[in-house]
Amino acid sequence: MKARKLGNSESNINELNTAIMAVKVAGIEAMKLFRNHTLTIDYKADASPVTFADKAAEKAVCLVIGRDYPDDAIVGEEMGGKLRKTGRQWVIDPIDGTKSFAVGNPLFGNMVAFCDNAVPQCSAIYICALDMLYYGDAKNRQSFLQIGQAPPKKIKTNQHVKKLSNAKLLTTSPDLFSPASRLLFNNIAKQCAFTNYGGDCHNYMLVASGFADLVMEEGLKSHDILPLLPILQGSNCVVSDWQGEEITYNGTDNGETDGQILVSSNDSLHQKALAIIATS
Repeated sequence: MKARKLGNSESNINELNTAIMAVKVAGIEAMKLFRNHTLTIDYKADASPVTFADKAAEKAVCLVIGRDYPDDAIVGEEMGGKLRKTGRQWVIDPIDGTKSFAVGNPLFGNMVAFCDNAVPQCSAIYICALDMLYYGDAKNRQSFLQIGQAPPKKIKTNQHVKKLSNAKLLTTSPDLFSPASRLLFNNIAKQCAFTNYGGDCHNYMLVASGFADLVMEEGLKSHDILPLLPILQGSNCVVSDWQGEEITYNGTDNGETDGQILVSSNDSLHQKALAIIATS
């Protein structure tokens, strides 16, 4: 398996500060309409839901990035844009988990990543309804969680769970798998201690902070995956596609992976899950 390798820029501190500010303003916009009965839900061409809050949050993020880095490109879930192979660019998912947001579930998140040559250098994810801020920097290979006004704390995965029979497996919904992929997921789930559904981006943060052990999903796009990677890597997560290969983006949205991702708290669990996929 090829480990996920992130960028080597001399310093990402300024970009990380911008990413943190960006997700905070996205959270402010989202919370204006969270659990608001006047919320109107529309549907995009792929039948996924979108709300005014998604658009307002993305606009607010773009204003923050445009103020700090006016020459950088921006790729947003709502505004569009194509992920480029080269150059500085920002990837935005203003509300990851719009379905959760729309039904009043607080586990949606605001996500922003700064990328250089399509490689994420730093990112921030804000679970705004819970006031939980996750962030990571590829250069320093460290990830943090700040809850409210408390001091940030480093987060690390649980390295002690080595057997699938003791592992906690997460995914947003089994309905998001193709029929064939759902069988693969079920084969892994049957080996795990238990499976929990829902959570969207927060599932990955639960593995990063040591509360869960595995996340398996497919059909994800660049704005779903790229903001996760610096935080996952900095907390010692093992990340790959379902073939055990590094997740990269070559100018197409899903790269060559069909948006498939497997995240584990340690390599022992990762290899066991990959073995089930390979032999199913």
